[in-house]
Amino acid sequence: MSLPDTIFALSSPPGSAARAVVRLSGPEALAIAARICGVPVPRARGVARGGIAACGGEAPVRLLAMPAPRSYTREDVAEIHLPGAAPLVSEVLRRAAAAGAREARPGEFTRRALLNGRIGVGQAEAVMDAIRARSEAELRRAAERMAGRGGRALAAVSDGLAGLLADVEASIDFVEHDVPCIGREEILARLGRILGGLGAAPSGAASPDDAPRVLLAGPPNAGKTSLFNALTGARGLVSPDPGTTRDVLEGEVRAGSVSFRLLDAPGDAGGPSGADAAAARRARGARDRADLVLHVRDGSRAFDVPPLDPSRDVFVLSKSDLVPAAPAPRRSVRVSSLTGAGLGRLRARAAAAVRRLTGAADSALSSRESEAIRRARAALERGQEAAKQGLGEEFVAQDLREALSALGEVTGEMATEELLDRIFARFCIGK
Repeated sequence: MSLPDTIFALSSPPGSAARAVVRLSGPEALAIAARICGVPVPRARGVARGGIAACGGEAPVRLLAMPAPRSYTREDVAEIHLPGAAPLVSEVLRRAAAAGAREARPGEFTRRALLNGRIGVGQAEAVMDAIRARSEAELRRAAERMAGRGGRALAAVSDGLAGLLADVEASIDFVEHDVPCIGREEILARLGRILGGLGAAPSGAASPDDAPRVLLAGPPNAGKTSLFNALTGARGLVSPDPGTTRDVLEGEVRAGSVSFRLLDAPGDAGGPSGADAAAARRARGARDRADLVLHVRDGSRAFDVPPLDPSRDVFVLSKSDLVPAAPAPRRSVRVSSLTGAGLGRLRARAAAAVRRLTGAADSALSSRESEAIRRARAALERGQEAAKQGLGEEFVAQDLREALSALGEVTGEMATEELLDRIFARFCIGK
């Protein structure tokens, strides 16, 4: 697809900042950026220092030149790095438009990278996933997808399927022209190998270290370790003396199809030095690694309700077998580690939050890709059944075409404009 025009956009967050980045891509990107920065047009990859006379003075700028094809879009790309004063940024954008470039549409830089063969469809989606990542687990999965994890295996499956379809169609088209027909046994054997490859290719199952992390946080003696033991089956030391937990305990919790690592950290109240300070540092480190935080308070005593992010925090009142000190706040979960009351509800709440935050991911695939692979597998199984029943190559070929089309939505071979519009509708300008 021809993309002759040059586009530009502010690629750093809007508003005042120490630095701002204006990105251009297209045949005139280097020339326009050089004119704005007052430097010669760069002919090679590198950095040039210049200045922009604007707003009653001259602002120092840097021009980063990335000639095609060694750039993100495989076009000439230029980035102007300048002080992040809003009037200066607006002036640079105005000059880019006056020089003949047009403002990029949402996701257009990444869309050009896709159309120019720099990345695949799944990698394009992963760019947005990385931008929107709200946890370390989400960012890891996006990085795996951007690296093309599983892509080569899927491409090999797709190639094998295309070869089988070609042989089956040749049997249909040239049955009267001395072209050897492919037999039913060979069709079944090759279909079996393709289905096996499809099952093994892109699942990307997460290792235990990659599992989402859920942290039990709260003051000493809130019942965190008792709750940790009840949920994981572990035997962490429990004592009425505050500060018993000094290290971060870890265990696995499974709720339906979702599993996560549960972390029990030392209580929030740590001393300024010594063992208390070390325990407090461990607690902060655990919080930084957590995808979800369960804020635990002793429901039988007066408690505070910390500021909560509904998407990342769950408020838990422990010791529900004792007389409650106050009504439970809205959407909180009351539990008893002694009787087991409320534990099932807490597991379900935590699993739902993990699923929402991280995709409950045991796969490096997006839901769209997983659905496309499911359709491909179903079509292959129909083709397998048609071959077993001797229904004829026409029926088998139709199922193989459907499977190849579905896989093409993942590999990018069947990336229609409608599909691309749906993917890039989620992007922001400048990406």
